[in-house]
Amino acid sequence: MRTLALAWRDALVASDPGWLGLRMGLRAMLAASLSAALLASLAHLAHAPTAAMFAGIMLAMMGASVVNDTTRTAQAITLLLVLPVAGGALILGTLLAPHRWVAAAVLLAVIFVGVYLRRHGPRWTTLGLLAFFGYFFSVFLHLKAAQLAPTLIGIAAALAVAFGVRFGLVRETAEGVLGGALASFGARVTGMLGALASWLQRPGSLRRRRAVRRRLALLNEAALELEERLDPANPDAALDLRTRVFELELSVEALSESAGRLANAPEAERLAAAQALREARWSSRPPAGPLGEALQTLHQALAAIRQPPQGVARAAPARSSPAARGPALRQALQATLATGLALVAGNLLSPVRWYWAVIGAFVVFSRATTVAETSVRAVNRAVGTVAGVVAGLGFAEVVRGHSDLELALIFVFIFIAYWLFRISYAWMVLWITAVLAIFYELLGMLTPGVLWLRIEETLVGCACGVLASAVLLPSHTRDRVRARSADVLDTLAAGLGRMHEAAKAGRAADLLDLARELDREVRELRDAARPLTGRFVRWGPSPSTRPLHAVLALTYYARLLASDEDALASRCAALGEVASGARALAARLRGDAANPALRFDSPLEPGCSPRLVRMRQLLTELAAELAQALAALR
Repeated sequence: MRTLALAWRDALVASDPGWLGLRMGLRAMLAASLSAALLASLAHLAHAPTAAMFAGIMLAMMGASVVNDTTRTAQAITLLLVLPVAGGALILGTLLAPHRWVAAAVLLAVIFVGVYLRRHGPRWTTLGLLAFFGYFFSVFLHLKAAQLAPTLIGIAAALAVAFGVRFGLVRETAEGVLGGALASFGARVTGMLGALASWLQRPGSLRRRRAVRRRLALLNEAALELEERLDPANPDAALDLRTRVFELELSVEALSESAGRLANAPEAERLAAAQALREARWSSRPPAGPLGEALQTLHQALAAIRQPPQGVARAAPARSSPAARGPALRQALQATLATGLALVAGNLLSPVRWYWAVIGAFVVFSRATTVAETSVRAVNRAVGTVAGVVAGLGFAEVVRGHSDLELALIFVFIFIAYWLFRISYAWMVLWITAVLAIFYELLGMLTPGVLWLRIEETLVGCACGVLASAVLLPSHTRDRVRARSADVLDTLAAGLGRMHEAAKAGRAADLLDLARELDREVRELRDAARPLTGRFVRWGPSPSTRPLHAVLALTYYARLLASDEDALASRCAALGEVASGARALAARLRGDAANPALRFDSPLEPGCSPRLVRMRQLLTELAAELAQALAALR
């Protein structure tokens, strides 16, 4: 029982680096609940309309949770700008409501501008999103001009609550986030031991082998997030922690390689190694026997990161979203076309609740730039909506007639939805849909027909989004995968070339910065390839994904070379050959060169690293795969 509890604890810590998801959930829940309490009191005293409460609560919830500028000052400025931006959109929508088609045209203009402004960074991404929802609330709530003043006062009061929640009740410090990120990194390391033990028990299981690869990728992403949290103003202390994290990461990868060699060992040896891994996961003193030396190295490296040096934390620089990196005009045009189609189709389904289709079409373009990414986003929203309707009906039936319990469930579900947002968009949609079901039950408006209409409108909106991305200036995932693969191979070639020159000169190469540059390129490649490798596309390898797997395997062995002192000291000519081969394949992926068969003419020197031998084999296989796959990649 204790082991199970520890495993759940590690899974929880590992899933939320820096507790960022937990903070987001708490901010959303507290902003919604506290602003609801405040606005209910104000509405009772001033006899204000319910619309003032709803719009204020929703904008407070989103404002407290989705602002993600890099500094506290920038976050505060963005949150202060929510009132004029969202409030202005709400006023515009209210005044234009009597002119139906003019209001629809202006809605499309708001969407176009909001999406186009994403190119300017996180502030404008947030403000564009909230401008859309400000306009949407005017439609959803059927506001009248006479209700604007109390509604805007309510929004201002709710945003003040959101400000207090964001910067007071659930404040974020760089030191706290770094400590949480280190805890998450350590939990992912111990989780990796469990995954390796499970795989050694059944080495023929493709699912368990994929779990090992997935955990290695998650570990690498956690290491990159840690690096982004280190302050360059304190370079010595930051370098010390970077080195410790890098050595721990290499220890895990070396252990994974050692475990892989046992996959074909006799059953008794495999099971003994699996038992050693399980014991090492929960013990501070790793057992002797199979993998004992590798486990000892890993435990020493893990202990070295338990106490980070002081004064090294900073707020992480914001990673640009795919939408910010893509052509802004193309994305804005696609989103506008999609929402225009959804507006027409949604009205055909229901002249009253057509806006659900428009929301579905709008949100599938968030963090999506290619047809495949938009499709995956649409599937996530559709699956989450259907599951949320089922869950919402079930919860509503259980709590029917208990208004206090219904209200409490709404805020609990808001917390869960925003907490899970960083893990899965589908899970967030599920719980937000459940919130909607309980809300309608609280108002006495819940019927299966209303929720069925939500499913229909959502499916229509998602379909319009996918259609627009496919027919208007489409961008394809396979093209991005090809470009990112070429970037990875170029960086790999540069690193191996530097290692080769250092080996010939008899000196050590500084590999830490180069390894992290390669890691960042690999992260971009994984992000680009996610629509081809995600959980909704499990039908197996394709011509587009086989070269991807070869490229990722190359980077894996290149990282292991960084800890292979014998290979780096041998001046092995294979280092230079592999670097030249990677460079040539990168050029071929970009279409800069022909695709001749890749040949390595130099014989391998005695004692040359098996990792280099494997890299030569992988490059040869990749060249052959490219000859077959380039037609599919184009």
